[in-house]
Amino acid sequence: MVDFENPKLRCESGAVIELNSNPFSIGRGLSCNYVITRKAVSRVHCIMEKNDNTWILKDTSTNGSFVNGKLIKGVKSPPLKEGDLIKLDLDGEYYIFEMETGNRADDISDEQLCSFADTVLSEVEAFQQETHNQENNDPFINGMYILMPKA
Repeated sequence: MVDFENPKLRCESGAVIELNSNPFSIGRGLSCNYVITRKAVSRVHCIMEKNDNTWILKDTSTNGSFVNGKLIKGVKSPPLKEGDLIKLDLDGEYYIFEMETGNRADDISDEQLCSFADTVLSEVEAFQQETHNQENNDPFINGMYILMPKA
């Protein structure tokens, strides 16, 4: 039986976060529904919302959030599905989105975790490289350097 009303986030540590309000805020701020005291987490890092019988993650952070390894920054995620992996910062723990009543996703396979980590690292490296190049005025467009003729 699917429980759309109160889905859960199962933490890497095994703890369970019940999404018992709509919207449900997660962040460092004490006004959030779930507080994470890591400096890399924004005051209101993200908001979980139920819209049209589906749940989404709306990123409201400075550095972005990751859903299944894909960077979500300042936008809404696609509809969340059972087993989606959510990560709020690179060094923090991951969370597994659960909608099925009684379904436990305590463990993910090594292959699934490695794939998730590879995707997250690729997204972060690309973002850092682009940011570095913009700060240094390097000619960098869509992941490629543009060679400029010397004057």
